[in-house]
Amino acid sequence: MLRAGPSNIAQNPGVLKSSEPSSGNICKRHRREPVYFGDFKLSDMTNVQRQMRFWKIAHETVDKYRKVKKYNQCKVSRYRNRIKSLNSLLDELLKEKKISAGQSLVLKESLSETQKQLLFSHLKKGKSNKYSPEL
Repeated sequence: MLRAGPSNIAQNPGVLKSSEPSSGNICKRHRREPVYFGDFKLSDMTNVQRQMRFWKIAHETVDKYRKVKKYNQCKVSRYRNRIKSLNSLLDELLKEKKISAGQSLVLKESLSETQKQLLFSHLKKGKSNKYSPEL
């Protein structure tokens, strides 16, 4: 086996191949198989096999986008519910006079989600009664 380097190329000039294409290596390019809606042409609809392939790809694409749409709708509804619960918690804290209106506004706008969760869990701790009022 020859090692790479200028001395080997100079000693063995036959190693370098010419840039001329040989007639035996020319091969025809095959048509790319259609994968998406836009890959099909009207002429493809004349062949039954291509019609079935188009039908299958069309249904797979529609199913895929239905699943993506449903996933995104669920994600949006979860975020809406989370926002509603945080806003209701802020309103509850305002009613109990644990925070002021200015503090509530600051919390709604500035804190990250983890900071809000930590603060609200700390504020909720004083809310629970460990002992009955009769004691």
